[in-house]
Amino acid sequence: MGTTEKPTKVSRAVFLDYLDSIEGKAEYLNGEIYDMAGGSIPHSLIEANISGEMRTALLGSICKVFSSNLTIQIESDGSIVFPDASVFCGKPETTQDRKDIATNPTLIVEVLSPSNMKWDRGGKLLKYWTIPSLVEYVIIEQTHPQVDVYTKSPNGEWVFSSYQDLEDVVSLNSLGIKIPLSGIYLGVEFES
Repeated sequence: MGTTEKPTKVSRAVFLDYLDSIEGKAEYLNGEIYDMAGGSIPHSLIEANISGEMRTALLGSICKVFSSNLTIQIESDGSIVFPDASVFCGKPETTQDRKDIATNPTLIVEVLSPSNMKWDRGGKLLKYWTIPSLVEYVIIEQTHPQVDVYTKSPNGEWVFSSYQDLEDVVSLNSLGIKIPLSGIYLGVEFES
């Protein structure tokens, strides 16, 4: 933790000062600061696996995969988040005041943890859906094989697909690629 005390409701400027003062990560949602804990071993492995699978499948394309260190601002309400992975097809656009905060992801990935499960499937999902450039939102369970994909159709409706068998192949239509579920969970040991 840095030297800046964390207030409850704050302005974006105060949040950015706080973020710059700490060693870890924090998100800014509904005017509040949420410190982020480190991920579990399965969470970290899944995050690395999905990023690696997408990076390999996208070699030679205009789409680039970014790690959880990339900050994204949701323009509709000013929220600032650190998704577990994101993909930008074309050049990442940044906010006017910060060149380290991007605004135009094509795809966002969140790996669920017990502490964020409801939020990532509820409030955060609704916030992500307001990003004009976003075409796909991927939610990955870490306690059992399950990848849920929300894809924006050409008419703007979100279509849901779920993959739960390790033999399944996940279609990421926004990127024009397919990824084996077994690759996403490679090396992950599930508890009984």
